[in-house]
Amino acid sequence: LDRCEIDLGVPCVRLTLRPSNLGARRLYDQAGYQQIDLWTRYYRNGEDGVVMEKVMPANHPSRAGGPLVR
Repeated sequence: LDRCEIDLGVPCVRLTLRPSNLGARRLYDQAGYQQIDLWTRYYRNGEDGVVMEKVMPANHPSRAGGPLVR
């Protein structure tokens, strides 16, 4: 997840997950994501979508202006 955040090269990441996906929710909570919204009946089966966001700290490598060259 850290590598993806760096490679995206953006100051803020948003994502959507199912409330039933407890493993993913735990991962994102531990990584510093915050729930910012709940989209009702977002998924085809009627399940809601939990919208989460993480604002990268000013010193995070993702704020360096783009993907890192390997």
